[in-house]
Amino acid sequence: GQQASVFIRGAESDQTLVLWNGIPLNDPYFGGYNWAFLPTEGVERVEVVGGPFSALYGSAAAGGVIQLITGNEPGVWIGIEAGENAHRRLSTSLTHHLERTKVDFHGHWSEGDGNYPNDFYDSLEIAGNVDFGITDAVQLGVRGRVNDSSTGVPFDGARASLERRIDWRESQVALPLQANLESWDIEGYVERTDYDNHFGDPQDPFGFTEGRTESIAHRGRLNTTYRPGSGLWIGGGVEVENLEVTDRSSFGANLDGVDQETLALFSQVHFSLGSLSADLGVRYDDNDVFGSATSPRLGLVFAATDSIRFRGSYGEGFRAPSLGELFFPFSGNADLQPERSEGYELGIAWQHSAWSLDLVTFETRYSNLIDYDFATGRNLNVGRAQTRGSEFEARYRTDRWDARAQWTHLDAVSLDSGEALKRRPDDSGSVGITFRPGRWSLNLTSRYNGDRSDVDPVTFATATNSSYVRHDLAGRWQASPRWAPYLRILNATDEEYAEALGFPAPGRTLTGGVQLSF
Repeated sequence: GQQASVFIRGAESDQTLVLWNGIPLNDPYFGGYNWAFLPTEGVERVEVVGGPFSALYGSAAAGGVIQLITGNEPGVWIGIEAGENAHRRLSTSLTHHLERTKVDFHGHWSEGDGNYPNDFYDSLEIAGNVDFGITDAVQLGVRGRVNDSSTGVPFDGARASLERRIDWRESQVALPLQANLESWDIEGYVERTDYDNHFGDPQDPFGFTEGRTESIAHRGRLNTTYRPGSGLWIGGGVEVENLEVTDRSSFGANLDGVDQETLALFSQVHFSLGSLSADLGVRYDDNDVFGSATSPRLGLVFAATDSIRFRGSYGEGFRAPSLGELFFPFSGNADLQPERSEGYELGIAWQHSAWSLDLVTFETRYSNLIDYDFATGRNLNVGRAQTRGSEFEARYRTDRWDARAQWTHLDAVSLDSGEALKRRPDDSGSVGITFRPGRWSLNLTSRYNGDRSDVDPVTFATATNSSYVRHDLAGRWQASPRWAPYLRILNATDEEYAEALGFPAPGRTLTGGVQLSF
């Protein structure tokens, strides 16, 4: 319920593309996504790609892609929970199949006061999918989602802010098409996304009491895949996008319906030959403001044995300058070019019986980064950065046990100053253990974040944010096929830490509830 960011392999948060059932969620105003409002009900799986992937997804995929896919087994469940800090939440999910028609409905209502004054979070969300089977091979659908949330901002640097808040309205509607015609697969959609972001603080010492941003995104995408034989498929498609932003503050209008349009063509080829598989993709984006961008990608996988696989990839990506960076008064620069990325990864994976190990090394270089230049008072393409590191994961899975350990070593630096990029720890890791004896499910999750460079909220000087270890506990009892009570203890050891300096994390928090299934 509070401001959150994602740094995939050290990339900036606005260099990560976020998708919900194929629909981009990034805000056109300044390009990022506020993870405070992430939709989670009905999520069947989360797909994560690290490194440049603009060959398939275009802008904002310079550092990685995260996609949420909804859809459950047929049935209905309702979750009711409450906890400390006046937390209350009602969640529901419904999935029903009728011959060729599938209906998914998900939603929640949630509210809580948080750990500090003006740390509240209120949220209401409704999302649904309806897929109509025109024939056995052709489906048409409707996707929709509405989120209405408000969150308090308890701190402004080191100063308590008792009335600062953000009100967020977001809606998406899409019409997807899918057809599977022998050797041909056709997929596409048209969609519209609306954002309404209102910021207010009557006690702001600088007099900036409120601001409102309204953004609209129209998109259409169509791609076809041809499968001429075993081990080979060829895909390609077209995507169009129009983004528009209006922004006003206490001082008047900043942006009034500014927009940009993009037309993209993309293609990808996959083939398998014995133990070797390869993917080659390329995408061309043409934008009416910044011009064009071409993004290639190559991936290889070699199965050395039944248990061991080697893989490698090279890709390029870009992030288009946002409408705020282009046209915001005084700092905007209509001559900005896209941020660029170029990266590779090498990995080895081993799997045998209940065990699996995965080791990856990676490096990504970023250029043309958009930074505010204090000498000219404008945004300029002057930044360069490099992230490199390795990721290790070990996992053990049986009917009763699911254990996973993960470790990341990251070296993320600015190539201009030589300084470490802010809020990226050199080392981080986690351990998750789930044990399911009979009707019980018990879970322990421990996370470690190492020391990391940050900004002091009072002096604005570079400072070190200390490492921390956090432990979360959860338990669930399937009392009957219809109902299951559960309990969560977040930050069980009451660790005092701040993920970002000036934003202290919640202490020990107890939450309990029950899930009803039908």
